Amino acid sequence: MALRESLNLHYVDRADRAVGRTIRAVQRFAPVTVAMRRTTDWGSLYTAIGAAVLLHSQGRPRTAVKLLSTGLVGWELGSWLKTRTQRPRPYENDNAFRLINPPMGSSMPSGHAITSAAMATVSAAHTRPSRRWIWAILPAWVGLTRVGLGVHHPADIAAGWAVGFWLGTVINAADHSIPGTTQA
Repeated sequence: MALRESLNLHYVDRADRAVGRTIRAVQRFAPVTVAMRRTTDWGSLYTAIGAAVLLHSQGRPRTAVKLLSTGLVGWELGSWLKTRTQRPRPYENDNAFRLINPPMGSSMPSGHAITSAAMATVSAAHTRPSRRWIWAILPAWVGLTRVGLGVHHPADIAAGWAVGFWLGTVINAADHSIPGTTQA
């Protein structure tokens, strides 16, 4: 049985579309739309690559590899899950205006939400406890941009966050379970 059939998205679809329309109302404000278009890829594999290069240049190769691995796994996991849901995107079934190039694959889950949440979870493990809250901003903003730009429904973002936070937690647990390793 396909995942889309077992989830029966019909029950959440009506509320999901209404919330999406409300968020997409920001499209009327050009500065917000420009900011969203310029930052939506913070949840992409490109960000993982850039962050890994930066971390490596700062003498933190282990953290660089961990973050790059997280981005790669998150992106691929999202791509695979999209083949299981086949949910139409808002511009395909809700008359939403798409403000970026058409993304590939199904709408659910959001690969950008998965990747940003996983990277934020991994990054938070390398941040002082009093400052970890800052990492909640990245996936929240990326999710908002994906809905605001007309390429995802809010439930796609929530599903992506759930998968991403789970993935980041698994990667952190696996990293901490390796004997004799130190965080760099």
